[in-house]
Amino acid sequence: MKPARTGSTVNTKMPHIASISLLLMACVGTSAAEHQPTDRLRDLPDNHWLLVDLGGVTSPLEIMAYSGGWYDTDSHQFCIFGGGHYNYSGNEVWCLDIGSLQWREMYPADVVTDPPYDGADQGAYNNYDNDKYPGALFNPAGEPITDARPMSRHTYDQLEYIAGYGALAWGGYAWGDSQTPWCNRCKDTWVFDFDGTTWKFLFDGKNPSPNEAAGSGASAYASHNGLLYAKVLQDTWTYNPKENAWRKISTRGAPPWSIEGTLEYDPVHEKLYYFGGNYEVNHTLWEFDISRRHWKPLKPEGNGPDGASNNGPGLAYDTKNDVLAVYFGGTIWIYDASVNRWETLRPEVRPSDNSYVFGRFRYDPVNNGFWLQASEDGKHVSWFYRYKN
Repeated sequence: MKPARTGSTVNTKMPHIASISLLLMACVGTSAAEHQPTDRLRDLPDNHWLLVDLGGVTSPLEIMAYSGGWYDTDSHQFCIFGGGHYNYSGNEVWCLDIGSLQWREMYPADVVTDPPYDGADQGAYNNYDNDKYPGALFNPAGEPITDARPMSRHTYDQLEYIAGYGALAWGGYAWGDSQTPWCNRCKDTWVFDFDGTTWKFLFDGKNPSPNEAAGSGASAYASHNGLLYAKVLQDTWTYNPKENAWRKISTRGAPPWSIEGTLEYDPVHEKLYYFGGNYEVNHTLWEFDISRRHWKPLKPEGNGPDGASNNGPGLAYDTKNDVLAVYFGGTIWIYDASVNRWETLRPEVRPSDNSYVFGRFRYDPVNNGFWLQASEDGKHVSWFYRYKN
């Protein structure tokens, strides 16, 4: 059982779909609170970065290794969740209250008493069992463990907020390695309740999931039809939270087989954009027409993202200015579909972080700008960027 929760028991029944649906309906029926722009951000000029916080997150920087985050439209919070590669097992959630610009730890990380990798013997994984780890999902018989939280993992672009429901987390690779037997291509799906600071385990263990193909994927939530879309390798999946069901859908066309790309939803035109990825490298911006289920590569004019920008870029849609923003390594590229053109922006004052970003770059409609959580000089840094007021 989980060492941090000695009172936990094993539940031999899968989560009941009806109870999940009732939870969803109750949450959706709650209207989102109205939020006001943050005073410190009101007068930020166009095309400017502002260093909002330096070192406000006190967890190790490895929480961001190959990991992302989300923007919570209901509580007006920007949150991060993830874990180190071999060097950090913390499975806590950290959130920035945008109104007060203060970070806080939502719950203490579960303690790993017997880590799977000590840096000396990579083959040591095989000496460990599921039930030794906080957040382990299944015992050898296959039952989910109650009162659990997701184990630390690389979350890539696999965290998405659903208004009135919570932050959905699906799949990923365990914090050790892709070959870790106790969570190789994790097949779990969770939702995080900000108010209760609790995770609810959703995946029923029977229906298929995209992580049967790969641990690394990209996702975006389409608010107009209530479906989460996921791009995994060359396949496209949907997750329906009302039904707690994953489905692989047929599409025309597909971006290349790749991992470490990012998917973003355009709520103005009800489309998806995909950019980035390795194995094979992708520097092409792809568009997915949701209604027609049609992927197509775009060929914008101007100088688009290049170089290392395919390594986990940040994508976010600016609904006020009706443009897509791509971020990597201190540079912003703006894609305007109305003219099919890239605009490259690199202000003098800008972040210096040059690592994976994924969902740690998110648009805030209240303040009409983008949040970035990164690392610089061995510290967490929180930046805010405004394209146009």
